[in-house]
Amino acid sequence: MTNEASDDMNEIEAIVEAIKPHLAGHPVELQGAVIADLMAIFLAGMAPEMREEAIEFHIDLVRQLIPVEESIAFGAAGHPARQESEG
Repeated sequence: MTNEASDDMNEIEAIVEAIKPHLAGHPVELQGAVIADLMAIFLAGMAPEMREEAIEFHIDLVRQLIPVEESIAFGAAGHPARQESEG
């Protein structure tokens, strides 16, 4: 990983860590609405013809990040519900 990519990852992590306390403790529906509103703000600033591609890119990225975040939150075994469904 280049220094620039590493710097970007550090900045992303710092911003995410700054946002997390604002979401913590709120119902999942509220958290989702906040994230959707932030995404809409982000997309509104783009040219309309770029929005669908940006949405697809971000959904793909979210799908890639879910296993990573699940492992961080719950360990190598993953989400407890995964264990129940496989057990």
